[in-house]
Amino acid sequence: MNFLELSRSRLEENSQNGLYPYLHGFTNCTKSKAQSSEFHKVTKKAIKSPSTDTINNIIKQMKKGTVPGPDQMVIELYQHAPEVFVKQVTKIIGKACENNSFPQEWVETIQIPIPKKARPQSVNDYRKISICNAGYRIYATYLLKLLDEEIETMGNYQAAFMRYRSTDDHIFVVRRILDEKWKAGKPAYVLQLDIEKAFDSVDFCALYDILRTRVNTTLANRIMSCLKEHTSILWFGQKNPKYHQRKRGQTRMSTLTSAFYHCVGRRFKNSRGVSQ
Repeated sequence: MNFLELSRSRLEENSQNGLYPYLHGFTNCTKSKAQSSEFHKVTKKAIKSPSTDTINNIIKQMKKGTVPGPDQMVIELYQHAPEVFVKQVTKIIGKACENNSFPQEWVETIQIPIPKKARPQSVNDYRKISICNAGYRIYATYLLKLLDEEIETMGNYQAAFMRYRSTDDHIFVVRRILDEKWKAGKPAYVLQLDIEKAFDSVDFCALYDILRTRVNTTLANRIMSCLKEHTSILWFGQKNPKYHQRKRGQTRMSTLTSAFYHCVGRRFKNSRGVSQ
């Protein structure tokens, strides 16, 4: 019950921060005054708070055996907790939906470097994974549910980054087209984009603007609050891990990544007049 008491006290502290606690992480946005005023605009449309059954279903569907975040609370603790515990978690998430305040421990992560090569020689030879707290993943999954209800269905042209969307069919189609072009003696043009460190170069202001074109501003605010500047633990297996402030990047938002790709891809396709 210590977790419940800590979460309840932290909620009371964060409720004084207003609707925009995430703005601390966006002080480097280079926007004009007109765009800045647009950035602060908030609609009065509220988002619905979750029911206990909804949160309970989200918890049950989460993958077991995952590594816990900085709070060391595994998802199995939520799955086997008594009903009063789930009700309290639902209350916390409902409070977050109402006034955009939630326990700040939820946005803390552990970053673990994974070597890409057998003998890494530099920082570029590592890729890092961010391990989030279970409470954050539950909250982000609920936001994803709300986001999916507002954005249109992803077209068949999109594969990967989504459940049950394999790239096998797309690879087969491309190979068949290339074979037919080769047999006919006609040229074929294939474009490949390799965006290096795409997540780490996310422009938060641009992402916020794109979100507002697809969903209501209140939901966009809740999503962006999860991207605010937070503390990460960089762990190399040492006894004393290093703490640092993470100022950019979207890697840890893996729960919402597919929806973000959808919104950004739609924005790019519509602006360029690209057909599906």
